[in-house]
Amino acid sequence: NFPQEGKRRAQALLAAEEDPQLDPLLVAQLGWIVARKDRAWYAAGRAMKKLMDLGQSMDEVFALDADWSGMSGERQALFTVAQNLAASPVVLTDAQVAIAVERTSPGEVTRVVNLVAQYAAFNRLTEAAGLALD
Repeated sequence: NFPQEGKRRAQALLAAEEDPQLDPLLVAQLGWIVARKDRAWYAAGRAMKKLMDLGQSMDEVFALDADWSGMSGERQALFTVAQNLAASPVVLTDAQVAIAVERTSPGEVTRVVNLVAQYAAFNRLTEAAGLALD
C-alpha cells in the first residue's frame, strides 16, 4: 500500500545500523535486546546471525537476556535505555537517560534512541508480515 514509505523505512534502518559512530557489536546487541523485548522472532533471528558473525558465542548472546553486571557501565546504561524504551508501555525514565548520557555522551544516547525506534518499527513490520527465519 505504501511502496515509498517501505523503502524509506528500510533505508532509515540500514542507516541507523551502519552509523559509523556506533560500535557494530553494540548495534547487534541492541538489535537482540529490542527484538527479545518485542518478542519479534524474525528480528531476533536476524540479530542472532549478526552477533554470531561478530564472533559472539551462544552463551554471550543469551547473556544479553539476563544480568548485565559483567558489562561495562556504558553498555549497561545503553542496554537499559534500549530495553526500557522498547517496553510496552515504555518504562524508560529521565534518570536512566541521564545515567546513559553521563556514562557515554548525548550524541551516543541519541543515536541509540534512534536505532531502538528503527528496530521497534522493523519488529512490528516483520511480525505483522509473519516472515520466516529461513
